Amino acid sequence: MHFALLLSKLPHVEDARAEYGNLLRSGSHFHHLRDIAAAVWAVIRKLAARETQRR
Repeated sequence: MHFALLLSKLPHVEDARAEYGNLLRSGSHFHHLRDIAAAVWAVIRKLAARETQRR
């Protein structure tokens, strides 16, 4: 299951889906696993920051 689908139940997922979709379309995801991990971690941090600001 794609990471973007896992995020679908969280608020503010449009940015995360767009960033992950761009990464998949780039075709580099097979060769740059560290880049994927960094992108996923950045999305998680961004979503956590937004949730913190909402509270």
